[in-house]
Amino acid sequence: MKYGQLLLLMVILALFACESQKVVKEVPIEISMTEDLFVSQGLEYVNRGNNSLLSNLINKHSPEYPDGAEKIIKAVYEKNKNNTEALLKEKDCFGALFYHRNLSAFKGTDELEERVFFKDLCQSLEEQSFEATAKYLRTMHGLPVVYKDAYIPVERLNNFIDLLAEVYVVRSFKTSLGLERKDYPYFSGSGFLIDPRHVVTAYHVIEQVFDKDTQSYEIVLRIQDKMIGKVKLLSWDSLTDIALLSLPEELPMPYAFYRMLGDSDKLKQGFEVYCLGNHVGFTSTLTKGIVSSVKRKAPEVGSWIQVDANIAPGASGGLLIGRDDLVYGMLVARIGFEDINFAVPSNIILGILDKLGQGKVIKRPWLGFILSSSLDNPGVIIIDDIFPSSPFKFLGIEPGDRLIEINHKLSSSIEEAQECINELEAGNWVHVAIEKPNGTKKDYWTILARRPDYAIYNATRNFNKLSSLYPHFGFKVSPDVMLSREIFIKGETISLNFYKVIDVAPYSFLDSRGVEAGDAVGFIYDYFEDKTRYIQILHLPYGKVFEKPEQFLDCIYTMKKDKYDENIL
Repeated sequence: MKYGQLLLLMVILALFACESQKVVKEVPIEISMTEDLFVSQGLEYVNRGNNSLLSNLINKHSPEYPDGAEKIIKAVYEKNKNNTEALLKEKDCFGALFYHRNLSAFKGTDELEERVFFKDLCQSLEEQSFEATAKYLRTMHGLPVVYKDAYIPVERLNNFIDLLAEVYVVRSFKTSLGLERKDYPYFSGSGFLIDPRHVVTAYHVIEQVFDKDTQSYEIVLRIQDKMIGKVKLLSWDSLTDIALLSLPEELPMPYAFYRMLGDSDKLKQGFEVYCLGNHVGFTSTLTKGIVSSVKRKAPEVGSWIQVDANIAPGASGGLLIGRDDLVYGMLVARIGFEDINFAVPSNIILGILDKLGQGKVIKRPWLGFILSSSLDNPGVIIIDDIFPSSPFKFLGIEPGDRLIEINHKLSSSIEEAQECINELEAGNWVHVAIEKPNGTKKDYWTILARRPDYAIYNATRNFNKLSSLYPHFGFKVSPDVMLSREIFIKGETISLNFYKVIDVAPYSFLDSRGVEAGDAVGFIYDYFEDKTRYIQILHLPYGKVFEKPEQFLDCIYTMKKDKYDENIL
């Protein structure tokens, strides 16, 4: 046999061998769902702890088999109840609390059962010196607050100065040319000592350490007339603007800080307060005022205390002190007017102190909904849009649906809905009742996702800019370019792509400018700077002919949106 024929034979044999070794893929057989199969699959997922598959199964088939869904839901409830009881016996208080929170998704809460559980839980927390969490839960659930030993009160207002810290962040970064630079703060932020080794400050005081161009950083404190370096950022809750710093050495701390925290829910409008912080670098500055509002909607999560006492830059992280020498909050923000300033309530701080002390980053949950309240009917909450990362994105909830209940509690305002979610953690089960535009009510169960830091800002970084226009600015456009034109504006010719407007939110800025579905908009610029999005658009009303270039100027609108949005759930 010639060499060429031999080579051809070897190739044929090799191909035959490969063909014979191919694995024949089995085509999955579609099995029609029955109630028995639904229940057996559901119980299997419950036993295996496969919550993702379980959620999809329940949401898909519970309308068809309500009795079967009830059996599965009862099994999930019993499993979480057993986990709660087992972990409580093992003194794993935070684990027990996590599983207990799951129960409300599958059954309405019983007041007596809740009281017994939290009484036992708080006793266990106190035995393990998690007294801040115990005090918080006792306060929230109407249980008496008890202390194991005598409380040493703050004798006078001046004693708080021993707790106040100046917080400096020095960071190294590189310029666009690759040159190394150090960023020294013009003045310090503020913070306060909560135990001999830890200082609480406002998250935005140290937020720059997370900037993408930060190569290294150093946090330095001045406290009790000492400069302390090598301070570590231990943990944080960015959404409530709280961060915990760990010190390399112990400092004198004569007070139990969690006892110094007053019940912020008992504050009254007009209550006299003092603000202690490092206002524009003037250390240990005390200002005085009153509580302007006890519950002002915070930008992302929860609510703030509004005060008229001055809070200047640098005071963020300082103390809001009552006339009774109790701490009612941490200073965080002003909005450009010296008599409108804000503080994080003490109960929010109290609720996470122990977790922060364990080095845990607080994982706030979210549903991923953008909501609005009907002006005609204030008790109606409308889902305007759903984030792509929402756990409900593919479960059948759509824009225009009405939010009725969360965990079997009626929600008549966005604030109520957010308070209900804030009681939970990322990873908890949640039940949501929705009413469709045709009046049909539907129930959904899923696992809560972690709320992204500054969800509205995160949205535009993580998905298409066009799809983020609605949560930012209240209008939607078709993703396809409608037309391209060169426009002569202000002495120059620019090329613009125009998109068809498909929806405009009522009472939004563009609604006030007469923008309607069917119109076209072109984007002159669209960019981020200092965590704020800026866009400028040219509006072409449907059927309108522009005869002169200067007529375009009446249809150019500039808008901006910062990193916050208060209507995200």
